Formats: sequence, C-alpha cells, structure tokens
Amino acid sequence: MYRKLEACYDQMIHPQKRLDIRPALELLVIRILEIKEKLIEHNRRPHSTLVHLDDVLMDLKLDPRVLEIPVPRWLRDNMEPDEHLKLLNLEEKSEETKEKKTKKTATDSKKATKAAEEPKVPQTLAEKNAWYDKIIEENKIQEEEEVTEPFAYEMDIVMAIRLIQKNERGRQWRRRLLQIISIRRRALKDAETKRRIREGLETSSVTEKDNKATLLIQKRLKGLIARAKIEKMRQEELQFLGMMEKTMTKEEKLNATPLKIKAIEDKRKKEQEDAYADFKNAITRIKDAKKLNEEFDIRDKMYDERMMWIIDYRRDHGGKLPKSAAEFYKRADVAKPKTEEELAAEEAAKKAKKGKKDTKAKKTTKKKGDKKEVKKEYLWTGPTTDAVIQLQNATDKYSQVWEKKDETSEDFTKYDKEMIKEQVTPLIDHEIELEVDKLIEAELANLELQEGKKKKKKKPKKKKKKKAKAKKLPAALKLISKKSTYELLNELFVLGVAKKFSKPFRVSEFLGDYNYIGSIEDMSKHVNDTSLAQIRSMVTEWGILPLGSKSIHETITRNYGSIKSMLFMGPQGSGKTMMAKAMASETYSLFLDVSPAIIENIYTEKKGEDKLVATVMRVAKELQPAVIYIDECEMVFPAKKKAKKKKGAKKGKGASRIKSQLSKLKKSYLKKEDRVLIVGCTNTVDEMSVTDAQKFFDVHINFPYPDSLNRKKLWGTFIVENGGAMRLSFPISTLGHITEGYTTGSIKLACEKVLTEQRIVALKNRPLLLSEFIGPLSATYTTSAGEYQAFKTFYDKVTGEFKRREAEAKAKGQATDDKKKKAKKGK
Repeated sequence: MYRKLEACYDQMIHPQKRLDIRPALELLVIRILEIKEKLIEHNRRPHSTLVHLDDVLMDLKLDPRVLEIPVPRWLRDNMEPDEHLKLLNLEEKSEETKEKKTKKTATDSKKATKAAEEPKVPQTLAEKNAWYDKIIEENKIQEEEEVTEPFAYEMDIVMAIRLIQKNERGRQWRRRLLQIISIRRRALKDAETKRRIREGLETSSVTEKDNKATLLIQKRLKGLIARAKIEKMRQEELQFLGMMEKTMTKEEKLNATPLKIKAIEDKRKKEQEDAYADFKNAITRIKDAKKLNEEFDIRDKMYDERMMWIIDYRRDHGGKLPKSAAEFYKRADVAKPKTEEELAAEEAAKKAKKGKKDTKAKKTTKKKGDKKEVKKEYLWTGPTTDAVIQLQNATDKYSQVWEKKDETSEDFTKYDKEMIKEQVTPLIDHEIELEVDKLIEAELANLELQEGKKKKKKKPKKKKKKKAKAKKLPAALKLISKKSTYELLNELFVLGVAKKFSKPFRVSEFLGDYNYIGSIEDMSKHVNDTSLAQIRSMVTEWGILPLGSKSIHETITRNYGSIKSMLFMGPQGSGKTMMAKAMASETYSLFLDVSPAIIENIYTEKKGEDKLVATVMRVAKELQPAVIYIDECEMVFPAKKKAKKKKGAKKGKGASRIKSQLSKLKKSYLKKEDRVLIVGCTNTVDEMSVTDAQKFFDVHINFPYPDSLNRKKLWGTFIVENGGAMRLSFPISTLGHITEGYTTGSIKLACEKVLTEQRIVALKNRPLLLSEFIGPLSATYTTSAGEYQAFKTFYDKVTGEFKRREAEAKAKGQATDDKKKKAKKGK
C-alpha cells in the first residue's frame, strides 16, 4: 500500500495534490512503525528487536522484501513541502501567541536588534546548503577521504626503483628460461621423430602428415562448434524459463527499459520542480494582489468590530476598559452576566428534567422487576490509533477536495488559483489582525489617559519576576555563548569536524539478503546473527525516518523512547561507517565527525574538551537534523582494564577526555524533540566498556560478516559492477564458500584489485579464474573465530540477551556447577 502511494506521489506533477498526499505518506510510515512495535512486544524472543516472520511469509508465499520499509524518496525531495504545508494549512493562532505578539516589551526590541546584527540560523535546506558552500569556498576546503589500501606499501623513491629493477630482472630471467625450455622441447621432439622414422614406426611422407593434421583440426573444430551450440541452446532454455537474464547488444542496452525509465523519471522530476517553483511564485503573487485589493476593507471591518467590542465590554463591566487587545479573542469564553429572568428560567428547566427522569426510572423498574441485568454496550476495541484516524481524515479530505475538481483546463495542470485564494485568506487576515491590534492598543492607552488611569503607575505585579528565571545553560555552553552559530560552524569546517560529502551515500548500497531460517533459530539456545537486511531495516526505522521527518520522530519517541544514540559494532569493512554517512546523506543532515583521529590535536587548551563538545552540540541542535559520528569509540569509552594499561598513552587520553561532557550534554542539552543522533562505531569490542555502552547508547546493532549465500551474491554483484563478466562455468559458489570470515569491504577490494582496465580488456580471450582472487584476498582483512565470538558475546551483554538466557536456563531447571558439587557431597 505504501509503495503504491509513494509511486503515485512520485508520478504526480500537480504541486497542490502532492502536498495533500504527503501527510498520508508520513502517516502510513507511522502506522507501519506502530505495527512493528506490536510485533516486537509479541516476539518469540522477549525484548528482542529482531523479528523473524519467514514462516508466515512462506505460508503466504510472499517475498521477504515486503517487510522492509524502504527509504522514502520524498526525504530526498528538494521541494521542501513542510514549510508550505504549514503555510497553506494555517490554523488559528492560539490566544497566548497573540497575547505575546501584542505585548512587546523593550527587552524584546533589544534582543531583536542584537539578532539583526548576527546572521540568521537557516531553517530550509537551501539556506543551509548556502551556508555550507559559502564556508567551503571561503576557506577552500577540499574533502579528503581516508582510503585504506591494503595492497599499497609505504616506501621512498630508492626503494621503489630497487623493487622495479628486481621485478624487471626476474621478468627477463623467466622469459629467457621459457625460451631455453621451448628450444629444448623442440630438439627432443625432432630427435623423437627421427627415431620413429628409423625404426619404421612413422613414415616421412608429407601427405600422410597433412591428413592426420587435418583430421585433428576437424575434430577440434567440430567439438568446439558442438559445445558452443549446446551452450547457446542451454542459455536460451534458461532465459525462456526466467532463470537467466537475456544478453543484450549495445543497441539493446541503449534502448533498454531501465534506461528509458530513468530518463522519464529525470524528466518528470524536472517538471515537478518547475511546477513547484511556479506554485510558490503564484502564492506570493496572489497573496499580494488580494492584499492590495482587499486590505483596506478588511482593516476597516476589523477595526470597527474591535471598537464595538470595547463599547460592549464597557457596558457589560460597569464602564471598565479591557486590559489589552488580546482579550478580544477571549470574548467567546467570557460569559455575560445573566439577568434575574434568565436565572429563573434555568431553574424551572432543571426541575422539569428531574421530574421526567423520576418517571422514567419508575417505568423501568416496573417492567424489569427484580432483574438486575443491565444491557452493556460492546464496542470494538481494535488497533485504532491516532495515526489510523488521521490517515482516514487525510484520505477523506483528499477525496472531498479533488474528486469533483475539473482538471481539463490548462491552468489546472500547474496549480488551482481558487484554492490558493482560499488558503491565502487566513494569512492576510492574520497579518492585518496584528496591525489592527496595535491600533487598538493605542486607542486603549488614549482612553485610559483621558480617564486619568495611567498604566505606568500600576506596580503591584512584582511577582512576575519568577518568569524571568531562565534555565541555566551548562557551563560548557557558556564558553561559546558569545559566538554566533555561523562562526562556530566555520570553525568546525576548518578543523575538519563538519563535513559535506561530494557524493551521496545510500542505504541501498548496503547489500545483503534476509535470514530465511530465522524463526527456526529463534527456538534454539543461541542467538542468531543479525541479517544484513535487518540491519538495513533498523537503520532506516530508528535513524533515517526520525531524522527526516518531525512527525515520525515524535512517533518513534513515543513508542520506543527517545533514541539519541546508536552503537554500530562489527569487524573492519562490514559497512558501519558507510551506514552512518548514508543516514546523513538520505536526510540531508549535517555530518559532524568527532572521531579520536580528528580531535586528537584540536582544542588542547584548558577546558578545550568542554568547548569542543559544546560547539558540536550547539551547532547540531541549531542546524538539525544532524549526525554526530564517533569512529573508534572504544577510545572514548575504554574498558577499565585497558584504560589502566594505556594510562600514559596520549591518544587514548585525548579521546576519552570528551566522555564526561558528551554524556552530560546528551542528557541535559538535547531534548526529546531534537533530531540529533550520535552514532558510535567500533571494531575492537574487547577494549570498550560494557557499562558505558549500555548507559550511553540507546540502540545497539551488530554488523556481522556475510554468510555463504550473501557472499555468493556479493561476489557476483561486485564483479559485474567493476566491469567483469563470468562464464556459467565460473565457480562462484566455491568462491563464496572459501571466503568464510571475509567482510563486504574485503570482497569489494579484491574485485577492484583483480578487475583492472587491462584485465577487463583481456576478458574476451582470457576469462576470469578462481585463482586470480586468492592473492588479493590474502592481503585483505578477515575475521577470525575468536573475534567473531568476541563481537557476539559483547552484543549479548550489551543488549541483555546474556542475562535472558541465564534466566531461561534457571527456569528450565538446568543444573549449575554449584548444584552438581552439592549433589556429589550428598553422595
């Protein structure tokens, strides 16, 4: 349902329709998350977020991909509909906000002048990108991405020359050796033919030799042709059965359906952006024109209405004046004093109602007699939540607005003018209301002066000083209170903490399939590994969706609690850093890197760590959504034993200095409504504190190395991506089997090393062999059995799975070592 609605949203060009569909999309995602929360509650393994429904999917004959929430494409939409949704669906301002606007003090004006001097904090995506680009251009910052190349060695020029000379001499020696061997073989062959002719075993006639040679060539050619024919028939059969993709020519590739679809999508995207730009311009144009034509009439009407209210107020309150113009909006709440006749009529009506109730009660008792049974109303108590009700309201609103619209006119394809006029009217009224309220305030002040009651003499309300008690800022934030957000952001970009990626990272790049026997493993004693598809889902649900949408963030906070931090643990090359960057790229979040390698030599002055953390937190909060990334977080949260051993180490000390301040500001400064996420990554869990990982991080995700099935798919994907081609006889299953323990990054590096430009050109004459990948694989990282067990144990302890298994074992009555000893003593 969600995928269909999202496809509908993507294909629409009309901006007003898209704005009405967008809330339904968000509500659908919220409803899916609510269902997921219920599944976690009723999970076979209590308190586990890994829900396996493979047995249900098998019964329903569904693809497991239907369970995965895709990253919404509207999060990457540059049209920023949130701002205009508020603009067009403007609700009536509350009385408190109007009261605050009508009562502006001198202190507010001073603050306004200070704020005018400082640059405004950007709110929209375009304004934020303008800030980032401006800072990058001014400081000439270039993205320096760290590339770990396992096949490269550090050496100087002399060593490089010696290595080249050594390899060249070896190459020349091997070539000479091959020439000597070929000469020797030819000499032996000539001697053998002479011997056979001498002994009469072979004739020296040329015709017989030619006949034998032609027969041999014919056999070989016929065999090649037959094998090629059979191979072609086999491929055609596999293609007919749908077990193999059809090979396409260059012309077919250019005219392929996916490429056409991509071109159509790009064209439609451009049309949507143009239509949205026209729509925004139409809003301002129609609003200005309507205000110009109707402003004076509306102002006069409002002014007369408020002046009549003042007259009525004085008449009803004994000549008293209202305190402020804000009381005009409370006039419906204030009840007028009732006359004696009205009070007498009310009392008579109450007596009449009581008499009717008594008569009804007597009738019911006579009919029912001594029966005490009362009919109960049974209401359906299904899973109806606020999201379901709001979704129903959104669909009803869409159908009411758009079903009866005439879409045949040319102007309608761009936008509906009449709708804009209706939606802009409240905005114009609100702007004029503020101006009229100021005039009414002046009129009230003049009337009070005429009556001799000056407001300045009233000084009884000194108790209101309690409102001036502002929340105390943390001590660390006071260090940077004098600096503007732009200055702090500029500083972070220069130091390399704030980053803007040159290429976007996508969650879809994290390849991996589902665990198809997860429900069976749930019944076992040991915890199964998180599948790669489940990792993708968890990062989307708990990271990307809350960062990208405010309404979804509120739902996640309500159902799962406030998720402010996530810990990614797993071996090197398992995709932890890529997923952290994907969360920032998918949601256009600010990426702040406070990894130990970056903060090692910055802010080294006194209280420098407090200043660093406060700067990062303030920038992240004011320019949210934001992702604060901590790589090698075992240095920030070291285990006690490791910390004692590395007491004199500067690197560990410099990294752990931000631990206390980071924890304080996470609790006190970041609120539930803030879309700021702290992501920590570690590949050495032995050096990290379990207690700190439990207390600081709200969500823990284990990134294991891929299983055999996923490794097979990864090899095939990366070989094709790097320009390679595999024959049907290529043993890709064997390659997936022998790479047990190798991570996705290691497999990708091996493919990039083997499939160079020269090797791709030579694929036609020399196809790929399994042996070519063995050498590059030996230089990449692999996970040992001990490391795998360490990750699993740490994950069990952090998530509480270890304690749960112990409790289950005790409940089942399994004997411990102490019980066995007692039993032996009894004997």
